[in-house]
Amino acid sequence: MVLHFDRLRHLERLGKPLDLEALLGGSSVYLSLSGLDCGNCAARVREALLSLDGVWLVRVFLWERVALVAFDPERVEVGQLLAAVAEAANDGIHSFRAEVKETRLARETLRISGGKPWWSWPAPCPSDCPGAWS
Repeated sequence: MVLHFDRLRHLERLGKPLDLEALLGGSSVYLSLSGLDCGNCAARVREALLSLDGVWLVRVFLWERVALVAFDPERVEVGQLLAAVAEAANDGIHSFRAEVKETRLARETLRISGGKPWWSWPAPCPSDCPGAWS
């Protein structure tokens, strides 16, 4: 098991109350991102995803251009996640895009430690982003 720590902790200010049991009963998706240039871009994508009803947890790895999203598949569809990423670039300057690389059950990708969820995407990790997995 590999734990994935967010290098940009300052982007983790916003959040939603978590029901850990519901979280582990949901789904998770690995998104490849394009168009992100800075921490502000990553924060905009994260906030856009978290604003969706049914999205519980988001981690954006800016340098690797990756987002990991835990969500309730009965309340939000993957297509809505992709649309939220695109809509996060609503300033007429940026253009964000997301592509689904892998979807799994959240219990396969998250571990609870100290009452907090940690991403632990199981091996083999998606091959196009080795820098996100340390």
